[in-house]
Amino acid sequence: MHQYFAVIFQDLDMDFSATFPDLPGCVASAATLEEARTLAGEALASRLADMQRDGDPIPEPSSLETIVDREDSRCGAAILVLSPPTLNGCRVHE
Repeated sequence: MHQYFAVIFQDLDMDFSATFPDLPGCVASAATLEEARTLAGEALASRLADMQRDGDPIPEPSSLETIVDREDSRCGAAILVLSPPTLNGCRVHE
């Protein structure tokens, strides 16, 4: 099972967005921080399932140090999100 870091930002409207620097386009948005955390897990599972279905390589997760050193991550909070051990009954490639 992989662990990916998401970076959560709060926008001017007070909503929260979680993005995955290792998985461009993998985003979850919500009205509360807790909901953003939950939806981040669902977004991660969906993105990994799509990548697996399409035969795309699943990237190795970056370290926390790498994530927080990125310029586009500095104003957010990094959270650890676990990838599911299986997707649609198939094991995720590790």
